[in-house]
Amino acid sequence: MERRFPIVLHVARVLLYFTGVTTVLGIVVLPLGARGPLTFAVLGVLAWLVLPGVLSLIGAILLRRGGWWVFAAVVAGQLIGSYQHVVSMSGGGVPVIAQLVITVPTLILVLLPQSLRYFHGHRAAVREPRS
Repeated sequence: MERRFPIVLHVARVLLYFTGVTTVLGIVVLPLGARGPLTFAVLGVLAWLVLPGVLSLIGAILLRRGGWWVFAAVVAGQLIGSYQHVVSMSGGGVPVIAQLVITVPTLILVLLPQSLRYFHGHRAAVREPRS
């Protein structure tokens, strides 16, 4: 039986694409304007900053497929992104608040009961019956 993809996950998927693309593009453009050498420390910071965007893109692409690992990637990406935004809020600024306004609703949409039922039902349908 085919499970219906909940509308809240459609909205979450759009937000995940937006978050992923803007984060990845921002991290790609950021070093272009940087002065000084691109060291391993800078690359490590950039990798940490791009992680939520990559997880968001993976989640957006595979969200319809379902499964616990897609759910975990989406939740982890949104939690890491929220943590990064809250930590960087000490500097203030509208972009940080705008990203947080997108990240938190995405997390909420994925954690709604109909979303959890979709992920749980998909996982149950994939299991092999025991003999």
